[in-house]
Amino acid sequence: SFNTENNNTENNNTENNNTNNNIANSIFNLQKQINLMQDKIYTLETKLDLILNKI
Repeated sequence: SFNTENNNTENNNTENNNTNNNIANSIFNLQKQINLMQDKIYTLETKLDLILNKI
């Protein structure tokens, strides 16, 4: 019985770790996407400034 409970606890810990890793990876990927979007916005702002300065 103790071994069964121990295995269940280990399985739960493994599942929790996997879930935490998945969440961490998702957040990391979102941060990368946000950084790319910020770069694109900055580039667009720079281009827009150049265009508006010509007018």
